[in-house]
Amino acid sequence: MAQTIPTYSMSVFKLPFDFCAELQQMVANYWWSHSSSSKGFQWLQWRLLCPPKSEGGMGFRDLIAFNQALLAKQCWRIVLQPFSLVAKVLKARYFPNCGFLESKLTNNSSYILRSLLWGRKILKIGSRWLVGEGKDILVYYHNWIPRPCTFRPASPHTLPSDTTVATLLKENGGWNEELIRTHFLPVDIAAILKILVPTVPLRDELLWHFNQSGVYSVKSGYQRYHAGVEDGYHSLVACKFPRKVWKLKPYFSWFTSSAHMPFSCFAKKGAEIMSKEEFVLFVVVAWSIWKSRNKALNGNSREDCHQVFNRVVTLLESNKAGLPNQTLALQIVPNQLDTWHPPDPPWYKLNTDAAVDMEGGFARLGSIIINYQGEVMVAATSKKPCLGDVEIAEAYTILEGIKLAADVALSPLLVESDSKNVTNFILKGHSSRGELDWIISEIGAFTRQKNNQYKVAYTPRSCNLMAHGLAKTAMSVRNLKCGLKRSRQRLKTYCNCFVLVE
Repeated sequence: MAQTIPTYSMSVFKLPFDFCAELQQMVANYWWSHSSSSKGFQWLQWRLLCPPKSEGGMGFRDLIAFNQALLAKQCWRIVLQPFSLVAKVLKARYFPNCGFLESKLTNNSSYILRSLLWGRKILKIGSRWLVGEGKDILVYYHNWIPRPCTFRPASPHTLPSDTTVATLLKENGGWNEELIRTHFLPVDIAAILKILVPTVPLRDELLWHFNQSGVYSVKSGYQRYHAGVEDGYHSLVACKFPRKVWKLKPYFSWFTSSAHMPFSCFAKKGAEIMSKEEFVLFVVVAWSIWKSRNKALNGNSREDCHQVFNRVVTLLESNKAGLPNQTLALQIVPNQLDTWHPPDPPWYKLNTDAAVDMEGGFARLGSIIINYQGEVMVAATSKKPCLGDVEIAEAYTILEGIKLAADVALSPLLVESDSKNVTNFILKGHSSRGELDWIISEIGAFTRQKNNQYKVAYTPRSCNLMAHGLAKTAMSVRNLKCGLKRSRQRLKTYCNCFVLVE
């Protein structure tokens, strides 16, 4: 009850930290006390009780973080509803020449605005722009790359400061790869080319990256506050203790001057400039730092930087000495699987599947259309640059399959996919504020042109082995499209994981 009373005030004002600490102390005293006359002994620090129970805590609120997350919700409304009364008043009074996200604190700022700008820090951590036309997005100063922690390019600024993302797009759609490869580092090139852009001009939109719906929520903002306190890069590179460890080896000295970025991107950058032996050492040192950090958090004695590095040397020496080979026995347990069935006449059935190779940066797509007699009418595979996450690739495969059916004039069409989320999104007509929603909208627009000619349904993986096999083969063969006139034996060569229904 004590933690919920100030909720309304915290959604409007930034409460003093001393007041939040005093309120948290009252809650802690009540929690640990055995009677009203004694405070009790606090066996754990309060910060260890704030994480959710699933993470080993008790789920108590961190009032400062909760206060900031509530104010960030108000900021989100101001950004998305610029014509609301409060947004127009604040803009006319404090930032008439720029937007709310670009506004700065001034000497005449009211306490409410100061509170909102404090809450805005969370939005800047977790929000990014959804690339449409790209005219409203500055390449170097706006968050637009779907890559947590930075959302901005890590490359040197070789383009003018006012360059927009629209400059990186071709007039007929798609990315200008030549321009991107000229001005960006490989780690940025791969991330940018994965961004899906709409086939028709659409406005740029702001979305919240850490929520599937793309809409900011107080819960996700609260979680982001704690995640933003210490990320992988800070824990393993930027923090004071890791810096001491890295300085023990001269060829790691460039770490201290690197820009903040996700640790995965930092590792990729290291792989590009380090030798194989140096990169192996880099990985083991990072592991040793993480192990030392976890020991300290769990209450064990703290290690110094030399102890951390000695563990690395011991591990590498034992690895060179050789360890006995271990074999892993796999036991295959047969399952009772559902079986695939041909459609009812006069329908055709389209089965689609996609597999994303994150390391290789490719999405493998497979689709096959069969008539009510079980005859293969057309099948196709393709290998494309990575389309983001798996759901985007699954939706894109469905779109490609529907277009393939239209090209060969096969309708009515029953579409089956083993992605339950994507099929549900298609049936609803929308998914979120992200890139996936553009594909869902295009599928809806395509199917609405022919009423009652398309049906979409979910099917388990065991009933989608044909499309799954095609998607797997897409990595090892060139794009394939074959129809009924082609030999069925050729199709079986590429898809030996299934048997066609005769």
